[in-house]
Amino acid sequence: MTKKIVITGASGFVGSNLTRRLIALGHDIYLLLRPNCQTWRLNDVLSHVGTRFVQFQDIESLYITLSEIKPDWIFHLACHGAYSWQTDWREMVETNLLGSINMMECASKLGVSAFVNSGCFSEYGNASGAAPESQNAAPQDYYALTKSAQTLTTQVSFKRKIFLPTLRLYSVYGPWQAPLDLIPNLILYGLKNTLPPNLESPSSPQDYVYIDDVVNAYLNAAEKPPGRDLSPIYNVGTGTTTSMKELVDISINEFGLNAKNKISVKTVQDTQTGANITKIRKSLDWYPCVELEVGFKKFATWFRENPEFVEMYKSKLAQT
Repeated sequence: MTKKIVITGASGFVGSNLTRRLIALGHDIYLLLRPNCQTWRLNDVLSHVGTRFVQFQDIESLYITLSEIKPDWIFHLACHGAYSWQTDWREMVETNLLGSINMMECASKLGVSAFVNSGCFSEYGNASGAAPESQNAAPQDYYALTKSAQTLTTQVSFKRKIFLPTLRLYSVYGPWQAPLDLIPNLILYGLKNTLPPNLESPSSPQDYVYIDDVVNAYLNAAEKPPGRDLSPIYNVGTGTTTSMKELVDISINEFGLNAKNKISVKTVQDTQTGANITKIRKSLDWYPCVELEVGFKKFATWFRENPEFVEMYKSKLAQT
């Protein structure tokens, strides 16, 4: 059945992929975009969606916009602070906390059937072991702090009487990923038969989960009939971690780089573990389907088949 769907944060990596999937499924899509957002990930699909430019801090105008659309589902991915250059803690508070509360309150008044919220694994801080969703948040920076607070606000969904699940995403990768991130850099340099020159700094192992699997998790969360818990939290990862050295080896194998191309990569003690995905497997029947080597190849193929994207990524890197 066709749904009327609102997506915030659609100009970002995950949001743009979710938008494309929902367009392909034939849904009626509306994007809530901030006036200063960059739409390079969406330029070829904007004609297939409705767009509204909003300030998430302005609840009155936000409610008017949403009441005109009357969405069945809302996917809330808008955030500030996910990238290293986004350092304004006031903007994090206004977007991640105040903006999210405004969205939830509007959704409650309009009676949407599902509001899928976006969290992140950094809410757990330096937790040892694979943290279950019930573990208390231990944020280590302002971004994680505001995202933890955002997730906590969903826990009053019983007052709002709407289904409000949160997906805590681990290290997502794939097409339309930020140009400065490690995996797209490995691929862009691999296409030139070499490795990036900046791999000598330590890097903690990460739980890398492919974007198609993450989009599936969003869809499963929205389609899940609400039970007693109106605000469940789900970890979205693979359950395993990969070091930078292992990623470099995957790149070498994918592009057939010569042994002389292989540089020494410093390693750090493995202080992170993969996501605990027991709950999402049981409750949403979701599990990661794309192994890292396969996902890396799919991402590389995306670049090979779309050389204009290679040039686009190079231009984005040149602007940093």
